[in-house]
Amino acid sequence: MTWEIKVKNNGGAMIPLIVKDQFPISNNADIKVKNGEFTSGTLDEKTGIITWSFLKGITGSQSFTFDYNVDYQTGMTLYLE
Repeated sequence: MTWEIKVKNNGGAMIPLIVKDQFPISNNADIKVKNGEFTSGTLDEKTGIITWSFLKGITGSQSFTFDYNVDYQTGMTLYLE
C-alpha cells in the first residue's frame, strides 16, 4: 500500500511546516506489517512515525510518499485507512 501526501502553499510567504504520519503497527500476531520506503523525512523506529520538516518553509507544492506491505491469512478481513 502506498500513500502520497501533498501540501501546497497558496500564499506568498514562506510557512514553516512539520508533517507526521505513521507506519501501521499490528497488535495481532497473525497480521505482519513490513515497512517499505519513504521519501525524505526521518523515521522513529520505536513508534513508526515519519516526520517531514520544512522549517525554512515551502513555496508552491510539495509531495512525499511512504509504503508498506501487510501479510495476513486468506479470508481475514482488514480495514486499511
